Amino acid sequence: MKATGPAMKDLTEQDLAPAWQGLGVALAGLVLTETDRHLLRVLVDGPQAGDSLLPSLPSYALRKVLAARPTEVAARLSFWANHANPAVGDALLTVAVAVAPDDPEARLGLAWRCFDRGALPDALRHAAHAYQIAPKVAAAAYGFFLLETGDLPGADAVLQAALAVAPDHPPLHWYRGLLLQRQGDLSGTAVALRAACALDPSLHDAAFTLAWVLHDLGEQAEAEVWCGRALDAEATGDRQMQAAWFALRRRDYATAEAQYRAAAESIPLADPRSLLIYRHWAEALQCLGRGEEARSCLTNALHAHPAAAPLWYRLGCIAQEAGDWQAADYALGQAHHFVPTWGDAFIRRAQVLHGRGMADGVVWLLEQGLFLAPETVGARALLAAAYREQGKTNADTTDIPEAFSPVQDSLKPDLRGKDQRRAEAAKAFVAWLQSGLPLRLPVADPTKTPDISVVIVLFNQVGLTLETLTALSAQTGPSFETILVDNGSIDATPDLLARVQGAKILRNADNRGFLLAANQGAVRARGRHILFLNSDAFVQPDALAAALARIDGDGSIGAVGGKIILTDGRLQEAGNWVDRNGAAQGYGRGDDPDAPAYGFVREVDYCSGAFLLVRQPLWAMLGGFDPIFAPAYYEDTDLCLRVWRAGFRVVYEPSARVIHVEGGSAATEAEPIRLMEKNRSLFIDRHPDARGPDASL
Repeated sequence: MKATGPAMKDLTEQDLAPAWQGLGVALAGLVLTETDRHLLRVLVDGPQAGDSLLPSLPSYALRKVLAARPTEVAARLSFWANHANPAVGDALLTVAVAVAPDDPEARLGLAWRCFDRGALPDALRHAAHAYQIAPKVAAAAYGFFLLETGDLPGADAVLQAALAVAPDHPPLHWYRGLLLQRQGDLSGTAVALRAACALDPSLHDAAFTLAWVLHDLGEQAEAEVWCGRALDAEATGDRQMQAAWFALRRRDYATAEAQYRAAAESIPLADPRSLLIYRHWAEALQCLGRGEEARSCLTNALHAHPAAAPLWYRLGCIAQEAGDWQAADYALGQAHHFVPTWGDAFIRRAQVLHGRGMADGVVWLLEQGLFLAPETVGARALLAAAYREQGKTNADTTDIPEAFSPVQDSLKPDLRGKDQRRAEAAKAFVAWLQSGLPLRLPVADPTKTPDISVVIVLFNQVGLTLETLTALSAQTGPSFETILVDNGSIDATPDLLARVQGAKILRNADNRGFLLAANQGAVRARGRHILFLNSDAFVQPDALAAALARIDGDGSIGAVGGKIILTDGRLQEAGNWVDRNGAAQGYGRGDDPDAPAYGFVREVDYCSGAFLLVRQPLWAMLGGFDPIFAPAYYEDTDLCLRVWRAGFRVVYEPSARVIHVEGGSAATEAEPIRLMEKNRSLFIDRHPDARGPDASL
């Protein structure tokens, strides 16, 4: 499209009156600095103009400005907007757009102002207008705002077309890199970000992002180069944390300690990122032989985060190495109080009790720890020794049950009664279909942003889908929209969808798998949060309200999961954690879901995608589920670990109860096991340092 530019015509006083009136209203009540007054005087070329702006400008100044053409007026206003305080700048840009609505620079200036104050829809609207007028000028900004709203295909089309015309424009490469990162193409991301930084060395945020991408690709040496460039340009807290982590990885503990200390000065202790800082800062101090400083560091952090199990665990380890058995016992006890199924905390505490000569409790702690972390060889030997001390003279490591297969036992779906439940649901569907009744889902007000966008992926199993949607339709409290993505179902699912009212329905010609279809549905989400709900998961009363209250009540929470209950009444999970070999463990699996241990809110490594609520901006920033795990399994685990790494917490909310036909939507019983085995290896490659709850921070 050829840019036509703004209309060229002389403005009359009548044309400009509403714009100047808007400026007067915008400035009313503001405390103007001397700089603001000077800029406004220059704007109207009147010595006393700054003193008489409210409610209107002097008539002689108006006549002078009115004599100019609109592009000149808009350019002048836009220039001074960049030098005024934010409120005055917003007012000036609003006038600029009113004066010359088709001036792309004024539109883009206002778009970025909207983005800075969190008004993303307005930013996108102004950028889209500018792009229609001058695509070459506005392509980078428009592509970026499309990316931020989650419209990855739209952003890709705009950025690709612009790069074909302007291959040397640095922001296009930068935003193209961010797009590829969200699509899971880390190699492509690195290429694009390198190009952006080479074309414009001042893009220090791009260099910072490039450093993390190269780190994830295992290219540590180059990652540190870009990290250093970003840090040299501006020593922000995030960049200091990055430099500290890289130094810790190469065992340069002195540099790591100095950078974590600097980051702690930049980032308030109440900020969730401080959990990362203080945990690893203490680790660096400990490695430097400064154990007392490390303990003091963790103690300070625990005053602000008293329920942070990883900080308690680190404090217990340091106290143990110092021989302070009593302090170690207390700290480790706190760690597994807040995370009751943390195997390492059990084993460490058993070692402490053994060191104190307190035999009582050692065997029980070791048995619990080995059940949760069975591959811990040293603990198996210690348990064998404890058995012998109790008089089991023939005891050795063979007396201890062998470690179970992490996939076959800890992740294998509970398939008991699944076929019966499917059959019952299928009969219920036939009866509903014969009734001729529609299925009405709540419809969110189109003029307002809904609280939640519920994304459900469908593939056959129409009876279970009906039960899922029926339960969802009964939810009250939050405003929500429903997005259904049908992966080419060949059963009666199309008949069901024909009778569903109030949902956005996306139809795929074939089965794209859960992951890709979930990402596809999330692109259409308008809500403040996105809830991923399985098509065989039945939300119980007020589940959505409980999850929403939890995430809205604490800005440090990035994702919330619920209490997932199997159809036989046993607990599937109260959140999950990941052990050293990538096996996912559900807290309390097989236990009574109403037991006190599962009745309180806790931080967890991850929550199952059967019911997972994520902040929409965070989802967009992380790029959604990583396509490398397609078609399904481990995508939720990977996403939640990336939520932790981004500085947010993942939390289990016990009041959000969900009944789940585990494996109910799988085509065969072997299918989930095969996919878990494959994706567990991919997960370990992506997260080699994942070590249960301690790795989450």
